Amino acid sequence: MGNAGNALGKATRSKMSMGVDAAERLRLKIRERREALRLTAAVVAKKVGISRPFYTQLEGGTRRMDTVYMFELFRALSMDASEVADVLYNVRKAEG
Repeated sequence: MGNAGNALGKATRSKMSMGVDAAERLRLKIRERREALRLTAAVVAKKVGISRPFYTQLEGGTRRMDTVYMFELFRALSMDASEVADVLYNVRKAEG
């Protein structure tokens, strides 16, 4: 990759430090909850009815998470609507 790869990495880190969008914050919340429950990606994937690779793509942000999967993940991780609302509210508040 060379210098171009380093520049891209720096730009990505800079963007992340300035503010993270709502989708990224939701993915982070999902990962934090899964880890807090000490569940593997494979276990959560099975609860949702998807493959582990597909799940890790959703959680990692390399695959877009649609509403159906999002709600299935919330259910599998015993997350309630108020937790999700808090994440979205804080993003909106940070945006001004």
